[in-house]
Amino acid sequence: MIISVALLGFGAAGTFISLFRNPLLKNIDSLLPVFMLLSGLFMALSVSVSQSELFLFDSYKLFFDISNVWQLVLTYLVFFLPFFFGALSIGLIFVKYVKNIGALYFANMFGSGIGGLVAVMLMWFFLPEKLPAFISLIAAFAGLIIVPQKLRSGFSIIISFVIAALVYLYINPGDLHLSEYKSLSKTLNLPGSKIIKEESSPYGLIDVVQSSHVRYAPGLSIKFPGTVSVNNAVYNNGNWYGALVPSGKDSI
Repeated sequence: MIISVALLGFGAAGTFISLFRNPLLKNIDSLLPVFMLLSGLFMALSVSVSQSELFLFDSYKLFFDISNVWQLVLTYLVFFLPFFFGALSIGLIFVKYVKNIGALYFANMFGSGIGGLVAVMLMWFFLPEKLPAFISLIAAFAGLIIVPQKLRSGFSIIISFVIAALVYLYINPGDLHLSEYKSLSKTLNLPGSKIIKEESSPYGLIDVVQSSHVRYAPGLSIKFPGTVSVNNAVYNNGNWYGALVPSGKDSI
């Protein structure tokens, strides 16, 4: 689904440039910064908006509940926007400076590779809900530095709005709704269960849940005379990873 959304955005942008090539190139100095700023804004905004009830869909219900089909379409649309505006920026640069396409395409591919590595590294320092807003600042900064000197006064309001929106989305990212079919969701439905520690890494989002209802004793003999004390459990990306069993004479 992610790949199809990206390809849809890039394909639509290519078609748009093909249809409106001349007016786009004529106004490229003012349009290019706008497209980059919008791409950055929608990178963060699409994630937050997609978590609202209007956009949330259940893939298991797509075949018998028509409302989930429309929610899927809306989700595609909201995630389509950052790819569309980003691809418009890249495409216009390629068309405008086609004589240097070799160097530009190399820079594009090299930057994409570096971006992939940086994204993985950032997973060590940012939780998933905060990462989109931080990455969006890169695209917004790109739009900021290419604003022509003569247009900077007119762009000040747009730039201020985009930066303020991204900062707000970073500070108040909103909750990412976990699938109800994940083990973590089922555990958090138990009375008194709560997440006491959360860490992010490229290996996944680790959650430590405290719950008096966790039961974990694989291979334990029915003749075991002691008590099994398990209050904390670990989940990786919402999936059961293991229990934290305290040591002691009455424990396993």
